[in-house]
Amino acid sequence: MLYFVLKFKYISTKCIWYEGIRDGFNQVYRNGQPKPLPLTDISLLNEMCPHIPTTEGVSPLLCCDGKQLTEIQKFKYIVDNLIGRCPSCYFNFLRIFCEMSCNPDHDQFIWPLEIFNITRPNNEEVSIKGNEDEVIRKDWALTDYVDPEEEQEHDADKATSKVVTKPIETVEVIKKLRYFISEEQANDFINSCWSVRINFQYAVDILCGSLNRACDVKKLFQYIGLKNAQSPIKIDFIFVNGTYYDKEIKRTFQPSKAKMFACDQPVVLPHLSREKCTCMDCNAMCPKINHTKKESFISKNGTFIEKFKEKIYNLHIITIIAIGLYSVFVIIFIFACLYECIPNLKRNKKSSLVENIRNDKTDEIEGEKKNLNGGPIKDESDSEASFSEQQGGFLDNIGMKIDDGLHHIFTVIGRFCAYNPRYTIIPVLTIIFVLCFGSRYYTVTTDPVDLWVASNSRARQEKAYFDEKFGPFYRIAHLILVPKNKKNISLLYKTPLEAEEKYTFGPVFERNFLLDALRLQLFVENFNVTAASGKTIYLNNTCYKPLEPDNNNCAILSLFQYHQNNLTFLSQERLYPSQYLECIQAPLTQQTKSFQRTCMGKFGGPIDPYMVLGAFPSHDGVPDYAKAQALIITIIINNQRKNKENVNEQLEDTLLWEQHFLQYMKTYNSKWFDVKYRAERSIEDEIERESKSDIKTVLISYLIMFLYIAIALGRIRNIRHLFVDMKVSLGIAGVALVTLSVWASVGIFSYMKIPTTLIIFEVIPFLVLAVGV
Repeated sequence: MLYFVLKFKYISTKCIWYEGIRDGFNQVYRNGQPKPLPLTDISLLNEMCPHIPTTEGVSPLLCCDGKQLTEIQKFKYIVDNLIGRCPSCYFNFLRIFCEMSCNPDHDQFIWPLEIFNITRPNNEEVSIKGNEDEVIRKDWALTDYVDPEEEQEHDADKATSKVVTKPIETVEVIKKLRYFISEEQANDFINSCWSVRINFQYAVDILCGSLNRACDVKKLFQYIGLKNAQSPIKIDFIFVNGTYYDKEIKRTFQPSKAKMFACDQPVVLPHLSREKCTCMDCNAMCPKINHTKKESFISKNGTFIEKFKEKIYNLHIITIIAIGLYSVFVIIFIFACLYECIPNLKRNKKSSLVENIRNDKTDEIEGEKKNLNGGPIKDESDSEASFSEQQGGFLDNIGMKIDDGLHHIFTVIGRFCAYNPRYTIIPVLTIIFVLCFGSRYYTVTTDPVDLWVASNSRARQEKAYFDEKFGPFYRIAHLILVPKNKKNISLLYKTPLEAEEKYTFGPVFERNFLLDALRLQLFVENFNVTAASGKTIYLNNTCYKPLEPDNNNCAILSLFQYHQNNLTFLSQERLYPSQYLECIQAPLTQQTKSFQRTCMGKFGGPIDPYMVLGAFPSHDGVPDYAKAQALIITIIINNQRKNKENVNEQLEDTLLWEQHFLQYMKTYNSKWFDVKYRAERSIEDEIERESKSDIKTVLISYLIMFLYIAIALGRIRNIRHLFVDMKVSLGIAGVALVTLSVWASVGIFSYMKIPTTLIIFEVIPFLVLAVGV
């Protein structure tokens, strides 16, 4: 039967309960005075509540008995696994509940809200009397009581034991209470536990029933008190500052003033002492980095100079040298210009003044002559100004000399070639033939390593050493799945304390999306191709199997490995997100609380959530994997060294499987997601495809060059001389010249045994074209 708050006004002060009944239930104590704890339970009290002072041989007056301390002990073992690594957090937590259970004045800050009448046939078994839907434990029921005297008589006379029922006793137990806790004390507690970790997650997140640092002090105590499915007593925490009057209970309360330990403080209690928490669990214990800046005489200039120095120090040495040389060049150029321009300006100004005076005098003389002769008289002085009067600058003179010199040199070469074609054409053709002949040694490569990494670089040497000693690194195939519906969804999951809660997940945790994605992964695992020889190649023939021969499953990194790619689990389990959350927070878990399944992959290895989820946000530097927007499936395939002399059959099989895999994914379509894919050979295939597709671009560019020569340089006079005026022969010669230049450049590098790619047939023609045209 349920009692409400008004009935509790009859309870006197001091204690509101005493004597634990079973599984955390405490009997209502209306007498109100604390009782002495038996001396046999003193050691248990010192262990569970070390902050309560005791005197040897003296029983302290408390509101709890040995049974209640035993319940705290069971609870303590659970808490020990969560926050035991940080003594401050751990003993702060114990203090809160020890004060609630045993403090002889706990009626000052706790008060019962709801009670039950339960029947107790003996000290071990009880059953609930009241509403059937208010059952606290289903397995509690009346049991038969065996009289000890009859049991002895049975042993003596070997007679049938007589079983009788012990009279039923009704007791009141508290189901719900209100705990008035100091706001400062609550904040100090959560701060002391904020950075404590357990496995791969924060302990506060577990205690709070939340994810990814979404916890605060109110959520924490609400979850511990009201949503914790493992505790039969519900606790309504009320945060107060000082004395507080509760209008519902119509009573004044005074919360405990006990001081909490900070995580960077040692724990010193009457019955024990512990060290401070470590840096891993307490940010205040980590060494501080001094970021102070040097003082300057002028604050603004000093700040600018410091920032400038910092930027200079971060630049590469070559960049600094380049900037320095460029600055020196600009300074020299400016001074040279000033050195030349200023005298010229003065000279021009003086010449302009003299010229104006001369013109004025000339006009006067011409006017007089015109009056005398009746017409204008031409003066020989009115001729063109001599070059000496309009002298150019120093740089202009140097430019003119260089231009005249080049003009003379090329004139001589042109005349020699025109008058001696035999000595020109034959040597040039010989040189072109020798250079172009080198193209027979031309080798094409599409390997990105050969294209983009120098053979003598440190990275290339280390890679060669690794490949030689350990073999080439694995080949990787990726599937990146992005949901078409990008809205977050709300799903139920089971918290670590076995309560069902709703949480907002990213779109990748939607069931239909996951089912379709898992079907794709299972299809790829069984995907096979047939070689020309008739051999069937499966992924299992080429993939990496880390635990072979004991485990022959391929190493595929995906979210579905958290339940071993089990499609039935995903389609039938209502709280399937619980398995994902537990495994994301602790990938090495061997048995989850939700489904008693391992988080290890089917191939036997752990799955890092960072590798299987993408586009997730972060909070305070902690990734929120549950809000992921993309799913990543990584297939690890064995790799073999390329042998130019002998064909590696295993490598050929791998390349063939990857080729058909890419072809299949090109045609794949899903209702639930868009898929991006790649294999190890994807880059090489793309380079080869781009090279072949660019041939049309090269041909079109050469055609445009020919038309440019024919139209821009041609001067069409009449239709009879059309082909002569259009410079067709010149256009053909220009195209031939560019083609031979490209061919010769390929031959030169082929003699040097430098592998190249087909892309050069697009790059080099345009470079030559820019110069030739």
